[in-house]
Amino acid sequence: MSNYVSLLYNQERSGFVGKKNRNMQMDYRGQATLASWLDFSLSSMLRYQEGDDSGVSAGDITALQRYDMLVDENGQPMNMNYLQYYQPLLNSSVPVSSFPYSDWSYNILNEIKNRELTNSGLNLRVQGGLDFKLGYGISLQTKFMFEKLQYDNRSLYYEDSFTVRNLVNTTSEWNKTTGVVRPNIPKGQVLDQKSTATNAYNWRNQLNFNRTFAGVHEVNALVGAEIIQRNGKGTTMARTYGYNDDQLTVGILPNGTGNGLQLTNWLGNRLTIPYTNSYTYTMDRYFSSYGNVAYTYDRRYTVSGSFRVDASNFISDDPKYRYSPFWSVGGSWNVKNEAFLRDNTLVDALKIRSTYGYNGSSNTGTSFKPLIQVNGVSAESGHMEAQIHSYGNPTLRWERTGTLNLGVDYEFMNGRLFGKLDYYRKHGKDILAYVAIPLINGSYTANFNSAEILNNGIELEIGSRWKNEQGFSWEGVLNMAYNHNEVKRLFLSSHPYWHLSGSGGTTYVEGKPMSAVYSFRYAGPHDFGTESSPQIRPAVHLKDGDVMDVINGQTQLDGLEFMAYQGAAVAPYTFGMRHAFGYKDLDLSFSLIAKLGHIYRKTPFNHPGRNGKANSMLQEAMTAQPEAMLPALPYNENDDLYSVSYASYMDYLTTSANHLRINDITLSYNMKPLLSNMLKLDRAQLYLQTNNLTIKGKGEDPEFLYGRMRLLPSFMFGIKVGF
Repeated sequence: MSNYVSLLYNQERSGFVGKKNRNMQMDYRGQATLASWLDFSLSSMLRYQEGDDSGVSAGDITALQRYDMLVDENGQPMNMNYLQYYQPLLNSSVPVSSFPYSDWSYNILNEIKNRELTNSGLNLRVQGGLDFKLGYGISLQTKFMFEKLQYDNRSLYYEDSFTVRNLVNTTSEWNKTTGVVRPNIPKGQVLDQKSTATNAYNWRNQLNFNRTFAGVHEVNALVGAEIIQRNGKGTTMARTYGYNDDQLTVGILPNGTGNGLQLTNWLGNRLTIPYTNSYTYTMDRYFSSYGNVAYTYDRRYTVSGSFRVDASNFISDDPKYRYSPFWSVGGSWNVKNEAFLRDNTLVDALKIRSTYGYNGSSNTGTSFKPLIQVNGVSAESGHMEAQIHSYGNPTLRWERTGTLNLGVDYEFMNGRLFGKLDYYRKHGKDILAYVAIPLINGSYTANFNSAEILNNGIELEIGSRWKNEQGFSWEGVLNMAYNHNEVKRLFLSSHPYWHLSGSGGTTYVEGKPMSAVYSFRYAGPHDFGTESSPQIRPAVHLKDGDVMDVINGQTQLDGLEFMAYQGAAVAPYTFGMRHAFGYKDLDLSFSLIAKLGHIYRKTPFNHPGRNGKANSMLQEAMTAQPEAMLPALPYNENDDLYSVSYASYMDYLTTSANHLRINDITLSYNMKPLLSNMLKLDRAQLYLQTNNLTIKGKGEDPEFLYGRMRLLPSFMFGIKVGF
């Protein structure tokens, strides 16, 4: 009988003030022999996590300018209402004192103090299994796993928060003639609550046969079946107004919800106050039957074959579309066991192997038939409202991938040199992709099994290990990988430039990588006016020397006709390195990863227009030559400030994304020798681990751009115990 227990406590402190997370986890794994012919195994995992997101958010920070002051010289919070409203207009045109809350001030620090944004989660997973030894190399395994996940989110905004004051004020009805203000939402706290629950189970039964005949004929075979079900339910409670968290009382809407009696807000616009809960429900079911057989002669030559039939709960009248068969064949040659290498002390292991076969995946995001989404009661008509969720795909089927793999495993000189080399070719067929269809069908695109994608790659691992009699040890592993992927076929008649750039979604392009980056070719300033009334504005190149006004321009040209392909956003080259050092009971390890050969778009000036806030790239845009970069300000004094949606997709923004990252450093100590006299332990390890320490590259982090939450270092301390 064996048992293994691990306990984990992890507390994370965010880079933002007031945000924190912690989780506690317990794992158990045990195995017992109930009889000479029966083994029992049991494993479980219980994790509880909770978080507090009341602190400042990335959006709060990016809304600030460098000169904004949070507090005055006396340490008192500054009124930063200008981040929400144009203050002179608010003071001169709005009778602020007549509204339910006369205080319209805003300060980030006050917001943090006046809200509780919390979340919690509970995850339980239990798996049990029986292993029946039936004799003659035959065994029967049955395993059942149950998993339950529960997540709860609670957002409480106090009455002094700007969120509550602004909500109550702006939803009030303001008669601009009489000056009378009528509140539509009661004063008090505001509460939002949401919960999701998932129950899942997995039941697998497998019959195994492992036997050797005449000392040289080894047969390994298995056949089995698996059932998976995953059921999710979600509830979003209607927002609670006028709430009191101490007395647990709620307010009432004084004038109704606007769902019959028409309400207006402070600007005179139609107002409907949400008052109902919303619910979600998902059910995914999968069934698989599978088998595998391998024959080995004299521990040298192996041939194998496998099959698998998968099924899912596709929405279809015809059950045959829910099933898809997959298969594979393979072979290997254990060169080390040949007579000419068997006694060679330099070669510890050498095996050549190959496999070819098909696997697949299903997509539950679309269906065979049109589906509607019911949204509830319409505020306008008072009747149930629905919209088309999926137009339906009568030819929907499983995506299939044919994979060829050739590989070599090797080890020489007692582990002084080891590793493997793999070549793979993955040909994906019937891949779901959006294609152009006649608009008479109700949409100009549809999701069909229309694409073919080819991946070719090489993966190389080189390692070495060394140990001496004094207790020193070292192991180092270098991994190198190269992948080339290409969209081989796609039924798409045109590529609108807003899709091709990424501004209106993503799309595949035949003959290019899946992550192809297309950009507008910046043409600098051009005059789009007349000699007497020049209109100088930035432009982008079209085909045949034509240009398009970036500010007001539109074109029906296919994006492929004038946009520039600049490379792939996913790295084709990946390098990894890991080293582990040991001395007696002390171990130290670290790992690095490098990604090379891809590109990314740098963060540009955001051109916020009249109402937005400029980002940190303003200075660059102000000082750049207009022929090289979209200027920050208009050329003509009377023109409105630029608000350019295409500014983020210019060709001058793309640059190399090559970078090197330190993934982790781990220090551990084996405490078993110290505790063996007091406790009967199989394992006792104390460890300290840190992740995401640093990155080496030019400019901003290509995986975490400016204005987004960057990857922060994390530290973990724990103990692992087995008995």
